Order: sequence, then structure tokens, then C-alpha cells
Amino acid sequence: MLDVEMLMEEKRWKSSQTKSPHFNFLVQQK
Repeated sequence: MLDVEMLMEEKRWKSSQTKSPHFNFLVQQK
């Protein structure tokens, strides 16, 4: 996944204040 896509996903997650399972999975892959 591109860094830009990660940043966009993070912004969307922070703005929605909802923990996304998909986002959490990506974080765990770091």
C-alpha cells in the first residue's frame, strides 16, 4: 500500500472517530 493511501486512511479514521478493523490490520502489519 502506498504511503499516501495510508495517510488518507488514517485521516478518514481520525475524522470518523471509528476504529476500522481494516485500518487496525494495516497498523499491525507495520
